Amino acid sequence: PHIPSFDPDIHVDNLARLKGCGIGVERAKKLAAECGTFYAALTAPRHKLHSILGVAVTKQLCDTIGRKD
Repeated sequence: PHIPSFDPDIHVDNLARLKGCGIGVERAKKLAAECGTFYAALTAPRHKLHSILGVAVTKQLCDTIGRKD
């Protein structure tokens, strides 16, 4: 079945669809605005993610995607 997008920006949409990491549409928009792309957001240095999402959500995101650094 067709699943409507959360946002017309594909990077925001993909970030918002990550399950179990505490990122909704508003945080996804912030993250995409700061990092530019889905890939750049997932590979951004932790200190940058901390400043955008906070420590707890950054940890949750990294745990969800399997980042160990």
